[in-house]
Amino acid sequence: MAAAERDHLMFDCICAGAQAFLSRDPGDAEILATIAEVSARPFTLAPGLTRKLIDEFVASAWRPAAARPPLLAGEPLTERENDILRLIVAGKGNKDIALALKLAEGTVKNYVSRILEKLNARSRTELAVKALKRRDA
Repeated sequence: MAAAERDHLMFDCICAGAQAFLSRDPGDAEILATIAEVSARPFTLAPGLTRKLIDEFVASAWRPAAARPPLLAGEPLTERENDILRLIVAGKGNKDIALALKLAEGTVKNYVSRILEKLNARSRTELAVKALKRRDA
């Protein structure tokens, strides 16, 4: 797995509620220390990952409200895209969405890609977070 992919995986895991994230090849001591730390505190990162997380946060997550891009990057979602987004928020995978909406799984993948683009999101997790924020707004 490329470093950029691993970084995105780490960010997705954190957004999904992970309480720890270890370095690529943790030794037994690091695993045991992380377990102890998580039980004592709600969140821990391997030291080398902290800088990446902070850099990503500064680069993309935190911006003054006036500087943030609009939630909808392009045109609004279609009714079908909204249906798919609701199922993503409910935690459904592409196969389940396809069954629920009587679509081919490949068609669902295409819709998900389009929704990611329209909402300027990098992952399904980020889509769900944005959808929930939009609903609460």
